[in-house]
Amino acid sequence: MKKVTLIWPKWKDRGAYSVSFFKIPPLGLLQLASLTPENWEVEIIDENITPINFDAPTDLVGLSAMTSLAPQAYAIAAEYQKRKVPTVMGGIHASFLPEEALRHVDSVVIGEADEVWGGILKDFERSGLKRTYHATPPPSLDFRLARPVSRTFSINLSKFLPIHLPFAYIQAQRGCPIGCEFCSVTKFNGKRIRSKSIPYLLQEIEREMERNFRYLMLVDDNIIANPRFAKELFGALKGLGVKWASQTDIRIADEDFLDLACEGGLKKVFLGLESIQPGILRTSVARSKNMWRPKYEMAIKRLHSHGVFVEASFILGFDGDNDETVERTIDWALEQGVETAQFTIATPMPGTKFFSDLDAAGRIFTRDWSRFSGTECVFKPLAWTPEELEERLHYAYRKFYSFTSIARRLLRPSLEALALATVNLDIRGLWQI
Repeated sequence: MKKVTLIWPKWKDRGAYSVSFFKIPPLGLLQLASLTPENWEVEIIDENITPINFDAPTDLVGLSAMTSLAPQAYAIAAEYQKRKVPTVMGGIHASFLPEEALRHVDSVVIGEADEVWGGILKDFERSGLKRTYHATPPPSLDFRLARPVSRTFSINLSKFLPIHLPFAYIQAQRGCPIGCEFCSVTKFNGKRIRSKSIPYLLQEIEREMERNFRYLMLVDDNIIANPRFAKELFGALKGLGVKWASQTDIRIADEDFLDLACEGGLKKVFLGLESIQPGILRTSVARSKNMWRPKYEMAIKRLHSHGVFVEASFILGFDGDNDETVERTIDWALEQGVETAQFTIATPMPGTKFFSDLDAAGRIFTRDWSRFSGTECVFKPLAWTPEELEERLHYAYRKFYSFTSIARRLLRPSLEALALATVNLDIRGLWQI
C-alpha cells in the first residue's frame, strides 16, 4: 500500500490564524483525503498543530497553500526533494502562478482538484506525474467519497480560558457572483454558484452530529449567494436543531432571510463590509456592495435584535482612504456594537484585478509572498507610506479592542458572549495591545 502525505503549511505568528477561534482546519486537504482510494494510506499534517517529520516514510506529498503560505510550502517541498519524495501542489496561489510553483514542486494542479485527484494518484502508480493538471470546476458537489473524513474539531477558544468546544466545518456551495476586485474567489471558483443537494448536505451534517459538535460552521464564501438555495437550506436546518455560523453579505438581514435563518439556528455572521465609504466601495470593491451600503446600519441592528452576533470585516488602504476615513470606520464599528471586527490592509493577491491594476502601475514593491497576509503593506498607497498604513492598522486594533470597548460590547450573560469576549482578548494579545 502506498502512502500520500497531505500538508498545510504553518502561518506566520501574526494574522487571523493566530487567534484560537479562527484556527480552521485545512478543509481542502480533508476533502482530498476523503476522495483518496482505499488502497492508499493518507496522512494529513497541519503544520500549525503538528511539526513535520521529514524522515517519516511516504511515497507522495501533496501541498496546498494560500499566497502568504507559498514560501513555506516551497521550503517544505525542498526538504522532500532532498529525500527524493515527489511533490504535487494545488490551491489558489499555485493555480494563479503555476510556472512559479513548478520551480519548487514536481507537479501543479490548476483549479479545484476534486475530480483530478484520483487521476493524479493513478498516474503516480503507473507512469509518473504530469507536470500540470488542469481541473475544471466540478458541476456537482455531491461527491462520492471513498472514505468520509471527520470535519469536527475541538477548538480551544482562548489561551486565557480553557474553553474547548467542538466545531463542525462544512462547505455547502462554491463560487461567488459578486466579483470584488481584491478577491480571488470568483476567479478561482467561478461566478456561477454550485451547491450540494440538500439531502446530500443534510447527510453530511448528520454524520458530524454523531460526533456531538457544538456549532456548525458553514464555510461558504457567501451563504446567501444563491437566495433560493439559502432559503431551502435554512428551512432544512430548522429540523436538525443545530447552532450555526457563516460568512455572508448584508442581505442576510432582509426579512425574507433573517427569520428563516434564525429559526434554522443562525447564531453568528461574518460580514465582509470592506468599507463604509460609498466611493471606495464603488471604485475599489464591487458595485453590488456599493448598492448595499445604505443597508449596513439597519442590517446590523436587525441581526442584533434577533440575537445574532456580528463580526465585521474592513479593509484599509484603498485609493480614497485617508486618516479621516480610517478614524470614521473604527468609530462606526464601535457605534454599531459589532462583537468582533477584522481590519486588514488592502492586499493585491495574484489573480485579482486589484493585483493586475497595481502591478501595471508599478505600485507593488515586493514579491515576498509571506508578506501578503493582510497585516503588512506590499504596495505604495496614495495617502501614506507603507509603514504609515501599517501603523493605521495597529491603531484600528488598539482602539477597537480597548478593555472599555470589549466590556461595552460583550458584557452579556451567555456562553457565546463569554467565548467572543475571550476572542477579543486573544486579538488584543496578538496585536500586543
